[in-house]
Amino acid sequence: MADYRDRLRPNIQLTSPDGTVFTALWRGNESSHVKKIGIFDYPGVAGSTVQDQNIKSATYPLTLQFVGPDNDLTAKQFVDALEEQGVWEVVHPVLGLLKLQPMIFTPDWQPVTSGNITEVDTEWIEPLDIAVVPSVPELQATVAVQILEVNEVSAEQLKNNTFQKTAAEIAAIRDSVLDVVASVELKLEAVSDFAADITAEMLAIKRGIDAVLAVVPLDIIAVAGQIQELIQLPARAIQNVQARLDAYKGFAISAGLLSPDTPGTPSYNRVAVQEIALTAAMGAVADVASTGDLLSRTEAVGVIDDVLTLFDDVTNNLDASQVLFENSAIDRQYFSQSESYSVAALMNALTVAYLLRAAFDLKAEKRFVLTRARNPVMVTIEEYGSLGDDDLFLELFLTSNLIEGDEHLMMPAGRELVVYV
Repeated sequence: MADYRDRLRPNIQLTSPDGTVFTALWRGNESSHVKKIGIFDYPGVAGSTVQDQNIKSATYPLTLQFVGPDNDLTAKQFVDALEEQGVWEVVHPVLGLLKLQPMIFTPDWQPVTSGNITEVDTEWIEPLDIAVVPSVPELQATVAVQILEVNEVSAEQLKNNTFQKTAAEIAAIRDSVLDVVASVELKLEAVSDFAADITAEMLAIKRGIDAVLAVVPLDIIAVAGQIQELIQLPARAIQNVQARLDAYKGFAISAGLLSPDTPGTPSYNRVAVQEIALTAAMGAVADVASTGDLLSRTEAVGVIDDVLTLFDDVTNNLDASQVLFENSAIDRQYFSQSESYSVAALMNALTVAYLLRAAFDLKAEKRFVLTRARNPVMVTIEEYGSLGDDDLFLELFLTSNLIEGDEHLMMPAGRELVVYV
C-alpha cells in the first residue's frame, strides 16, 4: 500500500515568469492559512454570531537549498530570477502545483562553512486570479466611494443614536466632541503640520466645531461631518504611508480611552461620539492604504494587517461598551456599529482587495548581509544599476536601510541590507 513516501516528491521545482526552471531541495516549512470571520455580539444573549467571510490568501515560507559543485551559480541565477515581475509556478513536494507570488528572499552565502549548499529563505503569497479582480484604478476609486458611504451612514447613525432632552445629555455630546478634538491634536497634528494648507483647514474646522457646539439643540449632522473631516484631513498631509498609519493607530488608541464606564443616556451619547470618531479613523486608514506609495509586496501585506487589525480593535472596543448597557431599557441599550458595521466591513474588504491587486505591480524585498565593509554608493549602483535620476535610488537605499552617521561612508561587515527588485 502506498504511503506518504510514495506521494512525497524528492525536490521542489520553481518556474519563473520568464519560464526558467529551478530545482532545489526543501527541508520543510509551515504555511499560513487564515479565515476571515465576522463576529457579532448582542447584549443579553449568550454566545456570538459568526459570519464566515471566506479565507485570506495563504502565505508560504520556503527554505530552499541548492546543492552540488555549481550550487552558488544556480542560487545566484535563482535570486536574479526573483527580480522578474509576475507569478511563479511552484511544484511543491507535498501540495503539488501552486501559483505563488514571491515577497521576500534572503540568500545565505556561506562558502566556508557550507560550500556544497547555498540556502535561500523565501516567502510567497498565493494571489487571487487577476482575471476575476478589477483593475488597480477601479479598486482605488471604489474604495474612495465606499469611504464616503461610510461617512454618510455613520453621520446618520450618530444623529439617530444621540439624546438631547436634558442638559446632561447635551453636555455629554459637547464634552465628547472636545475630547475627540484633543485626541486629534495629540496624535494627528504632528502629521498635519507637514502641510500648511491642511493645518489651516483643521484650524477652521475646529472653529466651526466650537460654533456648532454653542447652539442648542446641537446640529448633529454638522458635528458628525466636522469630526470626520478633522480626523481624515491629516491623511492627505504627507506621502509616508507608515508614518500616517502609525499616527492613526495612535489616535485609535487615544479615542478608545474615551469609553464610558457607567450606563445612562449621557454615557450613550459619549460612546456614540466615540464610535463616529473611530469609524472616521478607519476611513482615513483606508484612504492612506489606497492612495499611498508602497515600495514592496511585503509592505502591502503589512498595510493589510494594519487595516484589518484596526477594524478588529475598533469593533472589540465598541463591543465592550455595548456590554455596559445590556441591562438598560431596550431603547437605552447601545448596539455597537448598528448601522455602520456592514459598510465599514465592505470598505475594509475593498481596501484589502486593492492592496492585493496593487501588490502585483510592486517589487519584492531582497535581503542580504554584507560579508565585508562596503560603501552605500557602490552597493546602490550594484543592486539598482545606477544612483537613479537625482540620486533617487541612492536616497531609497539610504532611507530603507536607515543609514546614519559613519555608515554614509562605510557600512560594516555583518550589516543586513534590503533592496527592492
